[in-house]
Amino acid sequence: MSSSGTIQIEQFDPKSEHERLRACHAIAMSAWEIDNPGVPPLTFESYVAQWQAFDGSPVHAFLATDPAGRPVGYCHITLPAKENLSMALCALTVTLDQRRAGTGTALLSQCAAVARAAGRTRLAAGVFDGTPGMPQWAAQEDTVVLPPHRGHRLGLLVKIEMMDVLARQAPEVRHVITGNAGQNEHMIAINEQLGYTISSITRTWDLEVS
Repeated sequence: MSSSGTIQIEQFDPKSEHERLRACHAIAMSAWEIDNPGVPPLTFESYVAQWQAFDGSPVHAFLATDPAGRPVGYCHITLPAKENLSMALCALTVTLDQRRAGTGTALLSQCAAVARAAGRTRLAAGVFDGTPGMPQWAAQEDTVVLPPHRGHRLGLLVKIEMMDVLARQAPEVRHVITGNAGQNEHMIAINEQLGYTISSITRTWDLEVS
């Protein structure tokens, strides 16, 4: 456990401490429209999925509370285990009433400490530029093809199948949101081929922690 002024920051296990994970979801949703403009709110189940590294990379989670014990912020840090081994990925949210009060800075310092302890030299986090959104959305997360099988249109076929399944199981959905790195030209081409257009930009900020 660490403290910053009157804020307490404590590590927890998101796989077993569901009450704290729900507190993180509540914090994220309380500021969702400001932090993620144009993006539909996440159900708890969808939110939890974002905490799970698909490749088994370690995830460290911390919850910040005020003197009354009220959750006011959280961060989780993913340490990539197979690629980008110099990086740590940070997601951080603070309740609106605690912003510009040092809580976010304290959580960011916690992220940097975890990254340094793991031998990482860069800490990365993303924020939306944002644009107005629409209702009836679904979110499509990672599309992954193993390196030996890339270049055979498998990514395109997987995304087509996903859209077919979505049309059958959730016909009320009219919009699908997804994302990819700006340098991933192959996935950009696939998304454009399927009719996706840019709705918002996520900027990644890097902090040297070595």
